[in-house]
Amino acid sequence: MGVFQFCRNHWKKLTFASVVAGYGANYVWTEHQITSHMQQVCRSLPEIASSRPYRAVVVINPVANDKKCEKIFRKYCEPILHLAGYSVEVVKTKEIGSAKSLIESLPALPDVLVIAGGDGTSSEVVTGLLRRKDEPCPILLLPLGERNETVSAFLPVDSKKKVEYVKCLSSCVVSLVQERLRYRNVLKYEVLPDENDPEPHRPIYGLQRFSWGLVRDIEAKKNKYWYFGFLRHQASALATSFSNEMSRNITAMLTCTPPCPGCTKCAETKTHTQRVFKKLFSPKTATPVAALTVANDSCGLKEQHQVQAKQVDIVNVQNEKNFSELHTQVIESIDAGLDFIMHIKEKMEPSLLLKSRTVEIIPKDTDMPTYAIDGEEYDARAVKISLLPNAIKCYC
Repeated sequence: MGVFQFCRNHWKKLTFASVVAGYGANYVWTEHQITSHMQQVCRSLPEIASSRPYRAVVVINPVANDKKCEKIFRKYCEPILHLAGYSVEVVKTKEIGSAKSLIESLPALPDVLVIAGGDGTSSEVVTGLLRRKDEPCPILLLPLGERNETVSAFLPVDSKKKVEYVKCLSSCVVSLVQERLRYRNVLKYEVLPDENDPEPHRPIYGLQRFSWGLVRDIEAKKNKYWYFGFLRHQASALATSFSNEMSRNITAMLTCTPPCPGCTKCAETKTHTQRVFKKLFSPKTATPVAALTVANDSCGLKEQHQVQAKQVDIVNVQNEKNFSELHTQVIESIDAGLDFIMHIKEKMEPSLLLKSRTVEIIPKDTDMPTYAIDGEEYDARAVKISLLPNAIKCYC
């Protein structure tokens, strides 16, 4: 009776103490699991590490993931690199676009570029890498940003569960030590000439997607509703539903070329030499002969589509014929309602799907003044998007 009476009289204090004790126990257990995992990874490094010294340049976005990016890298990723014998040089980005100039200004490329950030940082580093004249070095992507779709394409990333997140990070670094290389496709973005802007623009490269429209704007504004927690995406959709943004449309001309696995019209024609011997001790000469490659008759074809839509997405997809192509997904209408708000994070079925090798987008009096390339915002200009198969090597 004494214990029951005590619990009845002090139930508020006991409840508070139970919550604190439960949180503390969960924290201690989580840290124990992480420590055990890191010890296991470090013990296995001498067996898989190479004896050759490697140089790694780490590009860190210090403001990524609510400014926790650098701290997480230093704690869970950098020790593995040092124990594996890597010479680590860390450079930090200072503003949007600085990663491109950092990579372009490197006097010599390292053995590997480690990207510690999200999709935007990855796009900037790849852009700087492919703008250089020399052969691009391999990259390692670490999912340390708010958006990590590039890594999620081949590795599950769950930043909400700390133990699983640390295991994902260590797996990425171990793939570098084990030299598990994979070729990745790249999307090339070229601004088309314009009478109002005659100056040429350097190309931009991306690894993930092109996004333009209402759904993309809702995604970009969700952090304004941070106080809704995990419902901030739905809160952004709800606020948009009651605004005049729902009436906005994309009006653009899309020009597509058919998907192509490669032929003489989209690749450089190579030549080989044939030795011809002349009689009576004449010297040997080499006569160039064009390489024989089957041409694709559909390469010169172009399809034009005048679209008026709410959302346009362009992604890279591996088709059933085992080569890559661009999928342009056009959503022509979106109805504001409870179903739209609650399922805004889910993939919507497109009204029109265009498959192509290249896409030219020419905006026409659009209400959407900006689009996104791998999550980074750009002014909506006329642009040509081309697929570059196997353009870069990535550890994964």
